[in-house]
Parts: sequence; C-alpha cells; structure tokens
Amino acid sequence: MTIEHDFYTELTQHRRAIDAIDDKLIALLNERCEYVAQVGRLKSKYQLQGSYIRPAREAMMVRALLDKSQGAFPRASIAAIWRIIIGSSTAIESPLSTLTFADDAEGNHVAAQYFGPEVPHQSAPSEQEFFQQLEKNPHCIAIVPYVLDASWWQLMPDPMRVFACLPFVGARPSHLALGHIEAEPTGEDMSLFYDYETRTVFEQRGFHCVEQPLIPPQKHALFIGAYALPCAL
Repeated sequence: MTIEHDFYTELTQHRRAIDAIDDKLIALLNERCEYVAQVGRLKSKYQLQGSYIRPAREAMMVRALLDKSQGAFPRASIAAIWRIIIGSSTAIESPLSTLTFADDAEGNHVAAQYFGPEVPHQSAPSEQEFFQQLEKNPHCIAIVPYVLDASWWQLMPDPMRVFACLPFVGARPSHLALGHIEAEPTGEDMSLFYDYETRTVFEQRGFHCVEQPLIPPQKHALFIGAYALPCAL
C-alpha cells in the first residue's frame, strides 16, 4: 500500500457518495415535477384563469429554505437554484414567456436567472410594441428596469401589476417583473404607486392596496403592485 493508493481509494469512495447523492437529487426533481403537473391539471380542472404564478408563495418558499440552510453551501446559490426550479415548474403548469426592452441586456440575464433558461424570451423594439404584446398575452411576464421616473409607466395596461423584484437575493434589485398577476403580501414587502400629478412611481414599505390604504393617504396615487423584499446574503 502506498500513500497515493490510499488517497485514490478514499477519493473514489467520496466521489461515489457524491454521485449517489446526485442520482437522488435528479430522482427527487423528477418526482417534484410530477406533483407540479398534477397541480397544473387540478387548476385546469377548476378552470383557474390567468397565470399560475403565486409570487407570495414563491418568495416565502425561498426564504424558508434559506432559513433552514445551516451548512456551507452559499445562500445566493441556494436561492438561484430554487428560483430556476420554481420558474421551470411554473412553465410545466402553464404557458410562460418573458419580455424585455430590446436594449436591456441585463434584463435578459436576470429573467433567465429568475424564471429559468428554457422559458421563451422576446424583446420589443419600442415601448408601444412592448405593452401591446403584454396586453395580447396574459402568460407573458414583463421584465423592466427598476426606474421609478421612467416614461413608460404611463403606458402600463390595467390589470397588469408589479409582482416581483429581480434578483431576489442581494442588494437593491435592478429589475421588476410585471404581469396579469395579483400582488400578494408576504410580511416583508414593498408597494409601488403611480402618482398621476408627477407621472412617476413611488414606493412605500409594506403591502398596501385598496383594502390596505396608504399611510399617509395619497389622493392621486394608483396601486400598481408590490413585491417581496429581497433576501439578504
């Protein structure tokens, strides 16, 4: 026996253990997909309309996983992996696509990170065409830069709402996700409003909609959605 032989013997044992874990992970992912497909069929059976995305549940799932993780695996990687799992699962349940402005390369990147690389993606050359595409397709998700004084907020069709921020882990998000989706409270949220007088968007911490008015009240503000605050690293 040599030191080299002992090293490779132990190394082979560890690699076999890693391969066995990988096999289990793939089997569990496939099993998870089967349940996701059953949920999709259940929603279709009861004729639920619109997108199957549930932003509050998704955000709370990722937060719970990060809270449970006490090991060495990086938090940002856990969130990134589960965001792709969630996005890919949603695409199994129902049609899903993303849309960005043609000159927004970063938007393409964060959309793939959040919803999964296999989700179809398009870009629109103009603001008008951008929102026309969104009106036509209730399963299309708009990915827009997080710019509160942008002119295109005036073109956002009703009932489109902001429902998520991208990315979901780290510092201040760079983009927002809009869709034919109702914003939902998670307990740690940011609400967005369109001010008719200034023609800009402003934020208020917490979840505030028609049933939960602004504090202090704003006479000329329209609720345009809310998102779960991103998780810290």
